[in-house]
Amino acid sequence: MKHKKRCQPPNLGNLPAQPSQVACIWWLAPFLLLAVAGCGSGGPPRLRVVGAVTLDGQPLADGAISFLPAGKGVAAGATIAGGRYVVDGARGPTPGEYRVEIRASAPSGKQVKDSFGQASIAEMESIIPTRYNDKTTLRVEITASGPNQFDYSLSTSPE
Repeated sequence: MKHKKRCQPPNLGNLPAQPSQVACIWWLAPFLLLAVAGCGSGGPPRLRVVGAVTLDGQPLADGAISFLPAGKGVAAGATIAGGRYVVDGARGPTPGEYRVEIRASAPSGKQVKDSFGQASIAEMESIIPTRYNDKTTLRVEITASGPNQFDYSLSTSPE
């Protein structure tokens, strides 16, 4: 009984290839192209978002900003340095409505034990009111047409 050889790599020393080898190559070609080209995200584009953050009229020295989807979308965030932030387009949010949370902390002036209970470290406290983070009222609409620049003037004064 004679067995057919199936899907063996072509023997380049014996050109042209046998018909069964050519069929195997053509059958594998679409899968190889997908592997080389990548499948792509297939979803909406991720977008660049930029802006400035002030606290009581002064640029926020350092902190963090988060864009959390109010519906469908992709969460994104960035650090705030010198009152500015940039969410890179490769890691940015997709178009849609987002809740914005801004956080920053500073030393409280007190010393506490570290998590191992050994060293004394500066206690940190939030300097941003909860209305801008845990209980945020900040909302933005991020669009594919841009420019997606959002500036925030925060206040520590009661509303």
